[in-house]
Amino acid sequence: MIGNKRLKDISSFDLEKVKARMEEAGKSARTIIYALDIVRMAFYRARDWGMHKGPNPAASVKRPQKDNRRIRFLTPEEAQKLLWACQMKSQQLYEMALLSLHCGLRAGEIF
Repeated sequence: MIGNKRLKDISSFDLEKVKARMEEAGKSARTIIYALDIVRMAFYRARDWGMHKGPNPAASVKRPQKDNRRIRFLTPEEAQKLLWACQMKSQQLYEMALLSLHCGLRAGEIF
């Protein structure tokens, strides 16, 4: 959408359209943020090199909010299969997985 445009012709509205298309395509909020950040950094770099004057259109585009909430948890059957597979590998791995499942600990917290 903006690949063939000159820097001076790219507007915040263009970047909002890019963001909307990415959302429609099912891209995650984090992916969209990365894309907008790359464009923002490119404009700042172009300004530093004297290739662009004026405001950075990416600076006024609202970034989507990241949603880090857990979407799904293991079912009891899935947890049992995981524990069984871990126990087949090693007793220590099994105990760490069991602790994680019961306490909700992350790997770094268990280690």
